[in-house]
Amino acid sequence: MPNALFIIPNLTTGGIQTQVVLLAKYFKKELGFNVTIWGVVSQDSYFPAMLAKEGIKTEMHPEVLEFFREPYWELSRFNKIRKWNRLRKAINKENIDIILPYTHHISFVFDIIWARTKAKICFKFERGGHLAPKPIEYSRRDIYHFLARHPKPTYVANSEHGQRALSIMQNVPIEKVHLIRNAYNPKPILNITEDWQEIIKSHQSKTVVTMIANFFDEKDHETVLKAWKLIPRNSAILIFAGLGGPDNCKANHKRMIQLSKVLELSDEVFFVGSVKNTALLLKHTNIGLLSTKSEGCPNAILEYMGAGIPIIATDIPGIREVIPNESKNYLFPYQNVEKLRSLLVEVISNVGLQKELGTINQNHVNAYFSPEIMYSKYRDILKSSKII
Repeated sequence: MPNALFIIPNLTTGGIQTQVVLLAKYFKKELGFNVTIWGVVSQDSYFPAMLAKEGIKTEMHPEVLEFFREPYWELSRFNKIRKWNRLRKAINKENIDIILPYTHHISFVFDIIWARTKAKICFKFERGGHLAPKPIEYSRRDIYHFLARHPKPTYVANSEHGQRALSIMQNVPIEKVHLIRNAYNPKPILNITEDWQEIIKSHQSKTVVTMIANFFDEKDHETVLKAWKLIPRNSAILIFAGLGGPDNCKANHKRMIQLSKVLELSDEVFFVGSVKNTALLLKHTNIGLLSTKSEGCPNAILEYMGAGIPIIATDIPGIREVIPNESKNYLFPYQNVEKLRSLLVEVISNVGLQKELGTINQNHVNAYFSPEIMYSKYRDILKSSKII
């Protein structure tokens, strides 16, 4: 039975995690893999418990990121090599056949080490947005960059602009980069109670606008708050769902709460933190919102479309690529407060438009972003690599 190892930043809910869980469950149930998922930064109690029910093992391995921290550079060469060797042994102990490292720093570590393990294949993902990608310069004087350039990973991007960016950055032909978009799989409605439910119950007559996004630096909650200040009062409420694990997310979250207070929006803008029952939240949402600087193939947009609601979002390649043509009229330039304000007023005030766009979006995501499309592309890669 082959073994697959996923490495992600946090064992918590989020966009990367949504796709990893889908793929991990497919590897286990349909392809017969043993699956392990490592986290390297943080975890909560819910996410590992949910995976345990699926027979998927989770572990925390913060040592994966030790190679980027100051104490590492103060070690002797012998002790540095020992650290790399410990990581290699941890992988070999599980007899890993496939390594799937997500995010840049994690991927860089496994670029160096995977060819020195028993693994037969290692993926290199491009899941973000790039405004001006440039070739990565590998220096012979930097032993780690030198080592990282030689193993030949399997390149995968989840967007067309990401595919181009990865080709440029890694100096590989674009046909060597597999384009595998994220998949939409309807989440079940959970039998749990969360704080946001009381908020919606208390504002039943108002339009509900929801933005699902952890408070990473790339997300643009500030523009949303400034635009919300300018729309007619008492017509709608705004829900920010998400928080995120790293310290910068928590700091951004606090900063946006403070800005909401300064703008006197506390009665109509609600910060509800991480939401587990997103399917139920979107069932009670009238408009899905995403204000962001860059995206690969955004899960939030797929979930909005799956819920059959209209989308108002930033006009960037990662969003423009995935939505139907009719919804592209409701994109606004990055940080353009006035354009966002006008779109909010237009869509909030037109229930018929909400229903029309929602139906178009739902049909679109079901046709082009089914899990089976994603699964088949990974299956083809594994077959060509003789893993299955």
